[in-house]
Amino acid sequence: VLGLTFIVGCQVTQPPTVSATPTAAVVAANTIPAVSTEEPTLESVKTAVFTVTATIVPQPTPTPLPPPEGQIIFLWDSESPPLGYGTEPKQSLYLAQPGKSLDEWHIQPLLNDLYGLPVTALSPDQSKLALMVLEDRDNDGTISYGSFKRGGDAPNLYIYSLSDGSFERITDDYPSSYYLSWTPDSQQITYPDGSSLFSYDLMTQSIQQLSDNYPNGISKVAWSPDGKKLALDLDTGLLYFFDSETGENVQVPGELASSPSTVVAWSPDSQWLASNIRNRAGLFIVDTEILASKGVVTTDFASFPAWSPLEDASLAYTQTEFVGDSIKETILDLWNIETQKTTTLQESIKMSDPLWTPDGKTLAVGLFDENLSQLTLIEPETGTSHILLEKQDGITYAPLTWSPNGIWLLFFNKQEESTGLYVIHRDGGEPYLLLDTTGTSDPYAISWLSENKIP
Repeated sequence: VLGLTFIVGCQVTQPPTVSATPTAAVVAANTIPAVSTEEPTLESVKTAVFTVTATIVPQPTPTPLPPPEGQIIFLWDSESPPLGYGTEPKQSLYLAQPGKSLDEWHIQPLLNDLYGLPVTALSPDQSKLALMVLEDRDNDGTISYGSFKRGGDAPNLYIYSLSDGSFERITDDYPSSYYLSWTPDSQQITYPDGSSLFSYDLMTQSIQQLSDNYPNGISKVAWSPDGKKLALDLDTGLLYFFDSETGENVQVPGELASSPSTVVAWSPDSQWLASNIRNRAGLFIVDTEILASKGVVTTDFASFPAWSPLEDASLAYTQTEFVGDSIKETILDLWNIETQKTTTLQESIKMSDPLWTPDGKTLAVGLFDENLSQLTLIEPETGTSHILLEKQDGITYAPLTWSPNGIWLLFFNKQEESTGLYVIHRDGGEPYLLLDTTGTSDPYAISWLSENKIP
């Protein structure tokens, strides 16, 4: 039985759930391809300073609002404290659905006993969730995250159908995959295993080896929105593109980084790729048509990129400066594709990752400056910012996802004595509790489904 702690208003039910017990495995097939070079670069551009106009504090919405639409799924360990040394995390996949009022949410588990911290990927059509699920590889009768860290237990690839609740085991050879990527048509899930690349086809129910000639292990994979190229970030920091039509592998010239990235993000038009680098080593952008790269955030800075969903997209990104292990300052910048110029949108001591609205017109960001915390919306086109929430006493606001219609924002609220998931209307007003996570690990792999995919 799960020990759930909810504030009044959140209703939790425990229907029959599907456990993470393996079913039949699928056998792999193979085929393989090759490489290339040459080193163009993009011209550097000057940074423009963007001045945000006087902050507008919206008034609480006077009339009762209808509850949000859609469904929210997330992974969460409701029983373990925040992850630390010696903990044995065990996740469940949850579904949250709004009730008849804004302070009423129905939350139920869909999958239980997902040991460790499963890697996940939601298909573009939001019908399926791919997960790397930890199993008892060492046959000692138990599944342990500690054993996984020691090289004992290991995960296999599974696919969970949101429509019918089926949970299918795809691999049986324990691939070392820490990143998964769906093709844009939601028909194939691609995953690395060491220095090899594989893809599972839902139509043929077979696994194909795409390539195995990468010089080092593959850290991350990401399909372009048009499905023509697959970006591969290697453990050494090298970047490759796999051509889905020719099977050719092309390396981006030069040493872009000395270590793998934490994010590999495509622009909506599939021309540009933004990738940050671990260990405060900056951010670079690659023009994938001419394989030219440009550093936009230098080393010694941490950064997180987020593309606007519009076709003529801009790239919002943070750059955080450290003094030793302490954060000195964080800046939110905007890089324009057409002009290739950068403007500064916001400055603060600490800042959350930026989050675009579905229409690509507004950014949500959490700010912390001295003892003042803010949850803020910024409109780059008009130069205005709107404070949704503002408090003192060390609160942390972290935007997580927007409702599909861009009206409601789901955010994480962390205080000294309590933590939780909340929703707030984009015009401001009262925040509403969705899930009390006080004393537990943070939920992750959170997605707001565009329609009711789960019966």
